[in-house]
Amino acid sequence: MWKKRILLFQTAVNSRYPVNGKGIIPVLNKLELLGKALTNPKSVRLIFAVSRPQGTRMEDKQTVQSESLADSENVDCISIVGPVEMNQLRAINVWTVRYLRRAVDVPLAQYRAFFSLEVLAQYATILENFDERQSSIESMLTNIPQYVWEL
Repeated sequence: MWKKRILLFQTAVNSRYPVNGKGIIPVLNKLELLGKALTNPKSVRLIFAVSRPQGTRMEDKQTVQSESLADSENVDCISIVGPVEMNQLRAINVWTVRYLRRAVDVPLAQYRAFFSLEVLAQYATILENFDERQSSIESMLTNIPQYVWEL
């Protein structure tokens, strides 16, 4: 479909605002390139557009922050969690992956009624699959070739 592709992400170069994978992943997904990038990160490129007057040079490969993608996300970002599960988790005030992880790792009294051994095992597997995907995404973000376009 796309023989030649260019993805352009304009960014301010600043150590206080590192490049964030949280913005890159949805763009790759919308362009239907996420699956391809996960399989072969060199099939896409990141091009950072920076203006010359900034005085900042981007010569080194940028570290794309991706840890914020995982635990702070809403549990609905986990593809296996559907509307039924989402409503069940909301009923016990589990909104983020971090809280789901805590609820599964050390179920508090408020969660014990919901997390039977079967349900606990199911969510442990869901989190394991989620972590594997996050690891793939982090690896992809590290291995995508990067270029700088100075304006």
